[in-house]
Amino acid sequence: MLKSLRARLTLIMIVLAVLPTLLAGGAATWRGFSAQRQSAQDLQAEVARRVAGDVEQFLTENTRTLEQSLQNAVRTAAGWDPTVSPENPEEMMLMQAFASNRSLSELALLDGNGQELFHQARRRVISPNDLTNRADDELFRIPATQQQPYYGAVRFEESTGEPLIDIAIPYVDLRSGQVTRVMIATLQIAPVWDAVAAVLVSEGQDVFVVDSQNRVVAHRNPSVVLSGTIFEVPESFGEHTGLGGERVVLAYEPIELGTQTFKVVAQVPTSVAYHAAYDALTTTVLTVVAATILATIVGLVSVARLSRPLISLTNAARALGAGDLSARAPETGGSEIRTVARALNDTAARLANMIGSLEALVDARTRDLRLAARVAQQAAAILNPDELLPQIVELTKQSFDLYHAHIYLLNDTQDRLVLAAGAGDVGRAMLARGHNIPLNARSLVARAAREQQPVIVADTANDPNFLANPLLPNTRSEAAFPLVARGRLLGVLDVQSDREDRFGPELLDVFMTLAGQVAVSLENARLFRATEQASRHEQTLNAITQEIQRATSLDEVIATAARALGKALRAPHTAIELKLAPAPQDTEEPVERAQDAVPAK
Repeated sequence: MLKSLRARLTLIMIVLAVLPTLLAGGAATWRGFSAQRQSAQDLQAEVARRVAGDVEQFLTENTRTLEQSLQNAVRTAAGWDPTVSPENPEEMMLMQAFASNRSLSELALLDGNGQELFHQARRRVISPNDLTNRADDELFRIPATQQQPYYGAVRFEESTGEPLIDIAIPYVDLRSGQVTRVMIATLQIAPVWDAVAAVLVSEGQDVFVVDSQNRVVAHRNPSVVLSGTIFEVPESFGEHTGLGGERVVLAYEPIELGTQTFKVVAQVPTSVAYHAAYDALTTTVLTVVAATILATIVGLVSVARLSRPLISLTNAARALGAGDLSARAPETGGSEIRTVARALNDTAARLANMIGSLEALVDARTRDLRLAARVAQQAAAILNPDELLPQIVELTKQSFDLYHAHIYLLNDTQDRLVLAAGAGDVGRAMLARGHNIPLNARSLVARAAREQQPVIVADTANDPNFLANPLLPNTRSEAAFPLVARGRLLGVLDVQSDREDRFGPELLDVFMTLAGQVAVSLENARLFRATEQASRHEQTLNAITQEIQRATSLDEVIATAARALGKALRAPHTAIELKLAPAPQDTEEPVERAQDAVPAK
């Protein structure tokens, strides 16, 4: 059959039409798969880092709270007057700390020899006869030796199956340099489940936490944890077998706590991660099939007239096969030849457009992710909230070429959103007049805060709920993203553009990720400010105490205390009055002795 010219020419035309399509389509599909793979991997890594930050913050905050409770209890006991109350001050304060922290399952206090002085539990009763000596327990021995907090391995409660972690915190006496108390707290990891469940994930995405023994200790589905699920985290990011046995794109972020290592794993099925690439592959296959059918029809109908025009078509097809998508066949000759040439040119144009669209889409998404990462990275380096928010709005406006951007913060009474920072002169003008929005208002900013979900207006001219701002007359599209950290609403990031439909699906994940990073940075800045203020107060108190201890007489003690308190409180004059009770045999009136006012220096 192939000996006939008709058959040979038909076969050649089919090959020349299909082969370039296969090459170009295969190259485009491969590039699409590579870009989708990297994008999916980067997105999982970002989600894992965000959740790891929340988990690590939960554990470290509980550790700091326990350290403070232990210090307060020991210091209170050191100055306790047993004649005033027979109660044990350490036990009383630790019971209050245990009752106020619902994340604690058990709390025990040991002396410097490992003997239990206090032990409370929520699910069992512990009597004074049950107190034991735990000198050989590593939860006492290691922190007592290293004088550092120690984290035990995760264990599961027998009655409920819930994961627990023991935190041992030593108290070092500053005078002797010895450990005089060790507090052992059993912390429930169940609150971490809520942090994992609160993560906004895409379709099919899963996030969970694995301990150093490859046990799943936190998951949005509690049954996964309670059933003792084991998952061995791969050594590298990429395509692996997921938690449910399916093929996934996976990334993780480690958390180091002493000798314990946790890994926050984020995964998404490859069918979801490569959805766009699969669509491109389907388009390529359909294009190849269409080109094959078209070439066959043209070859059978017009083979008798394929002479000189055939050479032009062949050259054009070869150029396309070599990757030159700008090559076109001249539409000359008979109607059949012109049809073939037109079909070949249309196919080349579709391939060029398809490759250009894929490249533009990948480039735009990569650029947006890099911009968001740059804004979040610069914001994370600022620990002063007053500097942080103006930097964020200016960076966001400039990086994404926006018309306007500003940030609202929820006030202390949680009934209004107060403008905290705005870009440009308009933002400063609104800030100067104290612009704020009631939380129950119709504004899309208030709606985003109430629902804690992004709210987008694609066309402000056709949205009846849009409330125009006279200072921003050119707003054509607007989007509001809630700032949520550890499940708590902090405020709203509002961005505006002078173009319609500026905030499409391709930017939704980018701005949601940016809003999450901004919320974490804002929370970190607030925590840093609170920690810094507490440190200054403690330093002032220590300085006053040291000055009083150096006094050698009662008058000097009183004068020193008055002077130091006046200086610390910035008071121009400070006075201390003492009322001395008479001796039992003395019948005279009580003697009053007043320390003259001492000017603060």
